[in-house]
Amino acid sequence: MEDKLTNKDARRIETGFVGFFDILGYKSFLESGITEVTFKVIDILDGLAQRVDKALSEHMGDYLTPDNPAAFDLRWALDRVKTLTVSDSILLWSSYEEGRDRSKRPEQAAAFLVVASIFERLMFEEGLPVRGAIAFGDFIVVEHVFAGKPIVQAYTLGESLDLAACAIHPTAESEFETLLTIAPHESTFLADGMHLVRYPAPRKAVKTDLELLCLNLAWPTLTGYKPLKDRKDPRRYIQDQFSAHHKQVGQEAISKVENTEKFLRFLAGQFPYLFNRDP
Repeated sequence: MEDKLTNKDARRIETGFVGFFDILGYKSFLESGITEVTFKVIDILDGLAQRVDKALSEHMGDYLTPDNPAAFDLRWALDRVKTLTVSDSILLWSSYEEGRDRSKRPEQAAAFLVVASIFERLMFEEGLPVRGAIAFGDFIVVEHVFAGKPIVQAYTLGESLDLAACAIHPTAESEFETLLTIAPHESTFLADGMHLVRYPAPRKAVKTDLELLCLNLAWPTLTGYKPLKDRKDPRRYIQDQFSAHHKQVGQEAISKVENTEKFLRFLAGQFPYLFNRDP
């Protein structure tokens, strides 16, 4: 058996960003069997790509209009983000295209973070809080088969989180730093600021005060949902999202609710504007 990959196999190897998310509490509502709630959740997940695309159009507005000179590259970068749902796990990925101008990579990375942020907030508002992580490296995705170190890294880091949040793996953070040497103006998205925030996210069985770079759950603006300024009771808001669709908030989930509330209050203290605006 040859150790070297054939050219056909080599072409399947992609390099880029991978986000691995799991829905908190998903298994608890499935325990009651197939119900109308089951079909509702399936409909949400089945239409996920379209809903994220709609939210992107609402969120980015004029940036995607045909008369915007940068719209073509931006649309390409957004369309480059792919999704795959397997039960309670959702995989997002965006790979670099060999031969394409490397100067376009920072915008592609920023577009991936925008999609991941909108996805995270959209799922939260739909009563399906997720936790996850984003990593960078080489991977393979062929139909419903996926493999690669960044997928494992994203899964492992995300699964360790004891709250609804998305952390950035060191591999992705390192790539962001490299990309910023090409396009410093993308620091708005690719560096610690408003879209990415450093936070000592609680992790299961990991006793450390190490701060992780995380997506800002409060940043995306989504129409059709009650704005954060009208969420007068953060604890009730988070509790409602965790218990939606008849999910049971068991003893093991209480810490996730409490830690998510702390994260949201941290964001409110850091970015009050996001909690006082209209959709």
